[in-house]
Amino acid sequence: MRGKAVFSGLILLTIVAGGQAMESTIVAKAAKPVALAAAPVTVALSGSRSLASRVNALPAGRRLFLVVSDLRASEQPGAGYRVYFDLPRDAKTSGRERYYAGDINFYNALIGGVGSADSSFSFDITEVVRNLRKQNRLCEPATVTFIPDGRPSAKANAVVRRVEIVEQ
Repeated sequence: MRGKAVFSGLILLTIVAGGQAMESTIVAKAAKPVALAAAPVTVALSGSRSLASRVNALPAGRRLFLVVSDLRASEQPGAGYRVYFDLPRDAKTSGRERYYAGDINFYNALIGGVGSADSSFSFDITEVVRNLRKQNRLCEPATVTFIPDGRPSAKANAVVRRVEIVEQ
């Protein structure tokens, strides 16, 4: 299901093929934009209800998505970023896969005032959250870690302006 996301306060509506609207709720988000760097960067997400209680009460057919959007930079970073959910600080490279959400890049981002501020990545993290909950490894508050996949340009000033968990 691909569509256009329309943000409005705590409600997110996704218009899917066929013109049907599906209500979505932002359940947690970063308080401010996230400046990415050559080293891993972790951001805490705050919400009105614990993620553990939310995933336990998740109705059938509903999913949790990590939405990373509104990417901007002064210039192309020259590297992508791997995105992890609740990655422990001491996690070894070989043990990261259980926390992996996906990858982002700046190819369609707003670069030096050119491009689109509509750049968005959405990752279904429902099973990652459920598995972490079963193992008592779910963090409160939830965290998202961005790890460069390569060596990003120091002049890029790469920023992710929105990081949210959305229930849909």
